Amino acid sequence: MAITLDQINAVINVPIADLTFVSAGVYTFDTDTFRQTLRQLEDDEENSVYPITHNHIQPITVGGVALARVIEILPHWEVTFEDGLYRVTLEGSNNNILDVATVNQVSIASTNSAGLTYSSAIEDQSYTDGRVFVDPVNGTAGQIYPKGTTTSPVNSFTDAVAIISSRSLPSGIRLNGTITLTTEDISDYNFLGGAATHDIINLGTATTDGAVFDCIKLQGTNNGVIHCQDCILAGVSDFEGFLVGGAIGGTLTLAGETHLVNAHAAATGSNFITIDYQGNAISSFIPGWDGSMHIINHSNAGALTAIDMNSGKITLESTCTDGVIVIRGPGNVIDNSGVGCTVITDATTEVLIRG
Repeated sequence: MAITLDQINAVINVPIADLTFVSAGVYTFDTDTFRQTLRQLEDDEENSVYPITHNHIQPITVGGVALARVIEILPHWEVTFEDGLYRVTLEGSNNNILDVATVNQVSIASTNSAGLTYSSAIEDQSYTDGRVFVDPVNGTAGQIYPKGTTTSPVNSFTDAVAIISSRSLPSGIRLNGTITLTTEDISDYNFLGGAATHDIINLGTATTDGAVFDCIKLQGTNNGVIHCQDCILAGVSDFEGFLVGGAIGGTLTLAGETHLVNAHAAATGSNFITIDYQGNAISSFIPGWDGSMHIINHSNAGALTAIDMNSGKITLESTCTDGVIVIRGPGNVIDNSGVGCTVITDATTEVLIRG
């Protein structure tokens, strides 16, 4: 269904499908989009011979004060929201829609205010730390303020990007829940979660160069140099960059220079995580490691690895056939590497076994 004009009875019909769902029985209505839709309908050949539906005044600045948009539905028109037991809040303008609305079961709330002002700078301050809040489950679609604030999160990354672009905000996202990317470019974006075990980004094949992640679980294929703080890398492919704190689960394949600082293996009992060098000339630095790790495909003469252990066990698999691996600190090393791989340990390494 869509908004329609009943020219004979001078009624503007608004279906519930054109409202933005907030929660059970609660909706919002973007009045600026509404007036644009009305102008488009008025331009249709069948409607062009009839009187217009409304007057519109753009936001204007008077004496240094920005006054909000005004929409006036003309006197001979009536606005009918699809009947039902629900509440709709009118957003985006000062308007007289409540005055000309059909009386039915719908409860209509106006946000009109005498002297209602508009200030992009003031609105921007509602985006905490310049971040747009994304909640895929409890958020709602839309890009009109206050969408994307902490009290009115959006439910998609697409809307968040549009809000950031329109307001020239820092490219910051506050995530609550899980989002799945496809081919988006999130280069230089900054993502903040509440807990890495709860807030998840499936990277898809998104471009990630320069992206920063904090308290997020990452899954999928990385495509760029990234920085992760207190994150969980859960089966991430083509990793390149920093992980500071946090954990690694499954297999982490490397694409370039890697720093894993004070991280641990998300593996219990006899399980382990795997670091796969994919035969590339990669330098990796792993200070403060805890847990069980297997290293595979360390098979390039330019591959250089330095591991400083707090505790745990490092297993060098037979596919480690070249490059240099330095392991220091308390822990066990099981060395099944080939003769071309140089393995160096120090006196604090408790066990050295060549299989």
